[in-house]
Amino acid sequence: MLLFGNLVLSGALLATRWRWLPAIAALFMLAGMLGTVPHDLPDVTHPVSAIRFVFGVLGILVPIIAIILGAADALTARHAAS
Repeated sequence: MLLFGNLVLSGALLATRWRWLPAIAALFMLAGMLGTVPHDLPDVTHPVSAIRFVFGVLGILVPIIAIILGAADALTARHAAS
């Protein structure tokens, strides 16, 4: 549930036109990922069921993708300066 909230908030930050907000969104997702990885990693390495494995992988991959996209968006500087 926290990952979903982080993803929604980070997506909203990425959609803004401020230049450095995508970098802030990427940092926010990094903080969220660091909090969830210790709980998701055992589900990936030693899955009890397929559904826990799928959500464990998504819990690790989605923040990584959001971090990469946020950092790339901030570095391209295509947003208008505020």
